[in-house]
Amino acid sequence: MKQHGLRFAALITFTVACILGCGDSGLEPASQAQEVLAVDGSSPGLMGASARPVGVGGETGTFLVATNDGLVAVSPGGDVFNFGSDPASFRNVEVQGTRIFASGWSRITEYDLTGAIVSTIDLPARIGYPIGFTALPDGGFAIFDCRADSVYFVDATGAIVHELEIPENLPNDNYQIMKGLVRDGRLIISETGTGKIIAIDLTTYDATIFRDFSSEFAWFGDINYKHPHYYVTRSQRLQRFTEGGRLRDVAEFETAHNLTGIAILGHHAYGSLNHVGEIRRIHLSSGRTDVIATGLNYPLDIEFIPVVLEPPIGP
Repeated sequence: MKQHGLRFAALITFTVACILGCGDSGLEPASQAQEVLAVDGSSPGLMGASARPVGVGGETGTFLVATNDGLVAVSPGGDVFNFGSDPASFRNVEVQGTRIFASGWSRITEYDLTGAIVSTIDLPARIGYPIGFTALPDGGFAIFDCRADSVYFVDATGAIVHELEIPENLPNDNYQIMKGLVRDGRLIISETGTGKIIAIDLTTYDATIFRDFSSEFAWFGDINYKHPHYYVTRSQRLQRFTEGGRLRDVAEFETAHNLTGIAILGHHAYGSLNHVGEIRRIHLSSGRTDVIATGLNYPLDIEFIPVVLEPPIGP
């Protein structure tokens, strides 16, 4: 496995029991207010097959990041280490309770809490460009094909049970990022390619335009939710909106950066930036950012799991 030098925070405590109480004002661009809270160090680059899970609960846990070197874990003690027994390049990571799923293109892999592979699902060949996926409550997955502008619902074996074309999509076989989340019986997908947020009823599979931000010239990436806000990423910007509210800026990033994934915890978002190989903590009230980890190989997605995972023990 290719190894990279990493700089990591001396101590990171993640609290998921916090109540989000941030206003919509006071944007402070990250380019002007960035704080680097890191100390020099390096990762041993060890695989996580023998990692020891401890501290299952609601107050602490670990970030899992999808990178070109596989899954990378950022621990509450500040360690950054490779997690999982497969160094394959991943685009997406999903956490459902304490279950961990990751995908590159045509396969979804489930890992246990030690990093060992539980199962793999090969996606049907008819899903030509699976840009992302979301784990569903019924044990299946929603697969997003960004070239066909379609959503494929598959069961736990990978068999297609339903497919639909997203409404009002961008024509002419254009590429766009598509990510989703499940809330109130609906699958919310980040966009159609024209800045429109999609909602799909998971019982009827009826698809509608949930929010239309096409006038904002928006092209969204990841989407997440922390009451009462939906959070969406753009290349150099984190934004949020409520069910009926307008799109508001939370933070801005330098031109060379590209915000690809977000996890929301308490009063902060934690974002992956692929072009610079960083994980940043974003203060939702001010927009200020702190560098948590650097040296990651093209991080594209980030999720939080409420389990403290420790690096493997060994020489």
